[in-house]
Amino acid sequence: MISNSSSRLISVYTDGAAKNNPGDAAWGVVVVDHGAVLTEGGGYIGRATNQVAELSAAIEGLSRTAPGAIIELVSDSQYVLKGLSEWRRGWERRNWVNSKGEPVANQAQWKKLFALADERSVRVRWVRGHNGDPFNERCDQLANEAIAQARKNETTAPARAPVFATRSGQQVSVDLFDAAPAYNEVVVARSGSGMSLAADSAGGD
Repeated sequence: MISNSSSRLISVYTDGAAKNNPGDAAWGVVVVDHGAVLTEGGGYIGRATNQVAELSAAIEGLSRTAPGAIIELVSDSQYVLKGLSEWRRGWERRNWVNSKGEPVANQAQWKKLFALADERSVRVRWVRGHNGDPFNERCDQLANEAIAQARKNETTAPARAPVFATRSGQQVSVDLFDAAPAYNEVVVARSGSGMSLAADSAGGD
């Protein structure tokens, strides 16, 4: 976890990726102090939407900083940034119903993100995705590497040979893998030393 005892502004870059949306999804995070990378990482989520991937990235990014830290959250997701900066008050006032009278999607992720933000001083900044920002591009790379690694792990896993048992004198095939937990996360990490936004296509206010 990155501390901020000197009250310096820490930039937390985040990005999520989802293949086929929904599909294989992952997050990427780069934490930066005045141009120096403090830590970076990516993790595989499983099957999820791009919105969940983006929210997961923001959650993972803030989780890597200490409570009380002064944070600039940088993302290409207007959905995440507008949720934090504009939509939250209305959602909570209407008891988690959006302006269309529908339940807010991804409430569990939003509530976790809001709780982390409340413990820190967070401002937000939007960057255009795939537009040359080196830290945004690195987040995208980390997320996609996590997806690729998860897929590789699946394709190289040993075949699930059936295990045979007997019952009432008959041979019965039992797949012992049925009860195994699903593969959930691949993490690639390295540690080292406002806002005017157009409405997100997914909406949600």
